Amino acid sequence: MRKTCLGACAGLALLAGLSGPAQAENRTAMGVGAGAVAGALVAGPVGAVVGATYPAELAELRAALPGVPFLVPGYGTQGATAADVAPAFDADGLGAIINSSRGIIFAHQKPEARAKFGDDWRGAIAEAV
Repeated sequence: MRKTCLGACAGLALLAGLSGPAQAENRTAMGVGAGAVAGALVAGPVGAVVGATYPAELAELRAALPGVPFLVPGYGTQGATAADVAPAFDADGLGAIINSSRGIIFAHQKPEARAKFGDDWRGAIAEAV
């Protein structure tokens, strides 16, 4: 995989941890952990997707992969908070992109957004971002 990626890819993101409480059984079955992921990642254009709903694992993976960029889903609607995603960042406060797709896509369905914007879903999304 390394030779193929380094020769033909602009980059690669490996799934290092799933996000959301319903995924706990899958995480265990996959054997996800910092050691397994660190062994799979090599120098080059490689990043990791690490769910925010398991902050202890997120911290463990950041320690094991200090130079690897993280894409971190699970913030907001899936339950992760700002405190939960903090371990995704390196010592300089960099190295992670926090994703809140559901919070933006479904912003117009929240009761407070409906009260303020009615059917103007564009306005609700604009306020969410």
